[in-house]
Amino acid sequence: MPKAITRFGIPAMLVVGVVFVLIALFSAGSQPMFGGSSLKRFAKGDLASLEITSGRMAPVGEFDNAEGGRVTLQDFKGEVVVLNIWFEACPPCEEEMPSLGRLQQAVKDDGVRVVAVAVDRDHNRENSRKALKDWTSGALDFYFDKSYGIAYDTSAKGMPTTIIYNRSGEEKARFAGGADWSSENAIALVREIASQ
Repeated sequence: MPKAITRFGIPAMLVVGVVFVLIALFSAGSQPMFGGSSLKRFAKGDLASLEITSGRMAPVGEFDNAEGGRVTLQDFKGEVVVLNIWFEACPPCEEEMPSLGRLQQAVKDDGVRVVAVAVDRDHNRENSRKALKDWTSGALDFYFDKSYGIAYDTSAKGMPTTIIYNRSGEEKARFAGGADWSSENAIALVREIASQ
């Protein structure tokens, strides 16, 4: 009896194992082109530490628009949102902000909105507004959060943090730290998400 198990059992287990491997390979190869894994190709160069995410929805917390009115990320549904959380006394924020302004100009006809939210104490609101205008030549609208809620609600790992949401408000990618958002690679990433 043990010889029969050895003679037929081991080959049968090998065949079953090969079948499962082939099924797994076929399934992985037949994933839709616009799934999260297709975005991994943009994690290179300046965006090498880009995190591809999925399933988290945009938080519902409020922050101020330029006129002092209260808005949420849900107010931008239907648009791809490139959320950037920054503050005025942050050298990497200052360094990357011009590229976010150029990104907005490059993708404005693709249904993309760069939402740069300054987090700071209320007494620094006007300094933040002036800095954003100077750094982006007025290309970005001003948003402000004196409660820092947007940073907590998105689990931002320091500043700047940039999070990209699709048109349904689902997070697709995030990047902690400064980057050149006007690079070919970054623009292609945002356009890829906009096309989904």
